[in-house]
Amino acid sequence: MLFGGKATKDPVLPDWGRYLVLGCFVVSMVLLTKYSVTRLKKICDDKDEAEKNGFYTRCPNDIVLHETKDIMKLAFYVFIAAALCGMTGIAGGMVLGPLFLTYNMIP
Repeated sequence: MLFGGKATKDPVLPDWGRYLVLGCFVVSMVLLTKYSVTRLKKICDDKDEAEKNGFYTRCPNDIVLHETKDIMKLAFYVFIAAALCGMTGIAGGMVLGPLFLTYNMIP
């Protein structure tokens, strides 16, 4: 009865339910961002180590993110661009394409 019952006909949650959903969303997004930043930093560090040992050659357009600050800045820019796309209803490529080109990424 989830799709035909009261769950879809009465979508209003009590205030505590809305705050609970918002809190779970914020916590999960913070944890996911922390995991992604840590993983990306490890990948960049592994590439640096492989390049020092002669096992890897960087492409001229390869992104170099040495500091967590740079990774967080990129994540923030993508977040803002995605939020603008969602609020205005425009296609994501129109906003994210120039952002990716700024970082020498192929959109």
